[in-house]
Amino acid sequence: MNRRYENESSHAAGRAKVIKYHLNSENRQELCNIQGIGYVSIGKLLEDVEPILLPRIITLIGREHGHNELYTALVSTAPALLSYNVDAKNISGKKRQRSDVESE
Repeated sequence: MNRRYENESSHAAGRAKVIKYHLNSENRQELCNIQGIGYVSIGKLLEDVEPILLPRIITLIGREHGHNELYTALVSTAPALLSYNVDAKNISGKKRQRSDVESE
């Protein structure tokens, strides 16, 4: 895999490995078994990720690993995605209020 990304940035090979192995539940389970550690679900894996990054990660999962993995990821991250949506609406509402006050 590293040879495929020789001419690209040093992060490209690492990014590809994370997408291929860590964002796919079967690959992640196999890696856990090889390393002798407990399996970590996608929900646990993504619970410390900033909510603003979740849509991009969910998109990668759907694009690279299909509908089953996408569904699994959506079910486990739905509360965080919804909280991000609420936060984004609050932030944009505050910006509008601030711009209204500044224009007066």
